Amino acid sequence: MAVDVPTWITAIATIGLLAGAAIYVVKAFGGQAKELAILAEQNERDIAERHRAQAARCSPGWKTSGPASSLAALCSRHTPTAS
Repeated sequence: MAVDVPTWITAIATIGLLAGAAIYVVKAFGGQAKELAILAEQNERDIAERHRAQAARCSPGWKTSGPASSLAALCSRHTPTAS
């Protein structure tokens, strides 16, 4: 009986530590998921900005008000026409 009490105390303490570690992991990875979403959105904006800047360098006369207009102007300028 004397051996059973320390074993149960150790088991309960281990379960408590595991629960605490699980809560910590959930909080940590939840924060990282939010950061990852923010970084992915920022990356998309940076890519669009680089496309606009590149289009503006190719032909300064084109309007570069948005990624779609820059891309449309670039494509219409360099698309071969059927003769």
